[in-house]
Amino acid sequence: MTVELAQRRVGERVELHISGRLDAYWAEHLDAQLAELLRSGTHTLDLQMAEVRFLSSAGIRVLLSYAKQLAGLNGSLRVVEPSAQVREVLELSGLAQMLSAPPQPAGVLEPAGVAEVVTQHVRLRIEGPAKPTQAILLGDPTRLDGAQFTRADCAGLTVGPTTVAVGIGALGNGWDDCHDRFGEFLAAAGVAVCLPGGSEAAPDFMVGAGDYVPSVETLYAISCELSTPLLVSFEPSEPGAEVPLSRLLAALLEASGDDACAAVILAETSGLVGASLKLSPTAGVRGAPFEHPLVREWLSFTSEPAHGGALAVVAGFADWRPEPPFGCALRPLGRDTALQGHFHAAALSYRALPRRLEDPREVIGTLFETQSLDGLLHLLPDLRGVSGVGESVFTRGVAWVAPLAPEIAEGGRA
Repeated sequence: MTVELAQRRVGERVELHISGRLDAYWAEHLDAQLAELLRSGTHTLDLQMAEVRFLSSAGIRVLLSYAKQLAGLNGSLRVVEPSAQVREVLELSGLAQMLSAPPQPAGVLEPAGVAEVVTQHVRLRIEGPAKPTQAILLGDPTRLDGAQFTRADCAGLTVGPTTVAVGIGALGNGWDDCHDRFGEFLAAAGVAVCLPGGSEAAPDFMVGAGDYVPSVETLYAISCELSTPLLVSFEPSEPGAEVPLSRLLAALLEASGDDACAAVILAETSGLVGASLKLSPTAGVRGAPFEHPLVREWLSFTSEPAHGGALAVVAGFADWRPEPPFGCALRPLGRDTALQGHFHAAALSYRALPRRLEDPREVIGTLFETQSLDGLLHLLPDLRGVSGVGESVFTRGVAWVAPLAPEIAEGGRA
């Protein structure tokens, strides 16, 4: 006896019609379909179970699991018109009231100052306004050419709850502890994430908690304080489409109303494209890490989009200006755009997210503590004609964005 699953979308709500015996075997199929709906952004589910003749404990477990997940996302799961058999099982299990709860009112008041726009083939929901922030360039990024960094370049960066930073750094205590482990790092929402160079190639992180504030030993970094950002939810303007990083950043710049911005992005990704250092850039090797044949020894590139289906925490800086004040630390972000930037991304195992997250500190630290950290990349497009794999792409997410003040702060070190 098979189970039939048929779905119908009504606005943001999905009705799933189930018929047959929902035993352990078919509960797995229901689990897979509910997981797919959750990943697609569906947070309100009605399960039509009038034609379900049997509901086992395995089926109850699936219903209960998704009811809890959706409740945590400010959504809901209801059993609609249950058959006599389903109603009896749910009532005896003490679950009927939770699963048959009335739907949330359709008319939910939006926060003041919300705008919805479509630009760059991206649908944005913008809450603001934001206050400009000033970027600080720490150290000299040009010393990466030739791996020329020395003890004099090493200095600490404190990662407070509003700090955003990317560059080359390490978790540790000073030069002696870190000199052979420097690599890509990002900082956002009180979390510091580093990918060590050398043989220790597993990414690591520190999360601020209580009185503890993480710090990173840096060789160079761009940083700012994202104290009052725009909150921007985004998704493709066409169903089933994807949003390339360059197009997303162009849309976020338009939303910020400026030519340059700092951004923290939390999004579902279809694949990340970029590179990372294999070796700590402190050896003083002529031609490292960019010239052939040394590039193969020093840099790791994604030969195909990596971490598809993961959550990506992306942090960095984008700039339209022809001569940005920290241009030595920026790279082109696409083939047909003048947009430059410097963005790092941490890939985390997938977890569904609420549609609205007011503060990155609400979720990012928790994600690092509960999900697996699978990689850290400097996001760079691969534009090598036929063999290139393009750029990083995203399906939906939320971003916190602030315009940058016209001038960068000078003076180097935190």
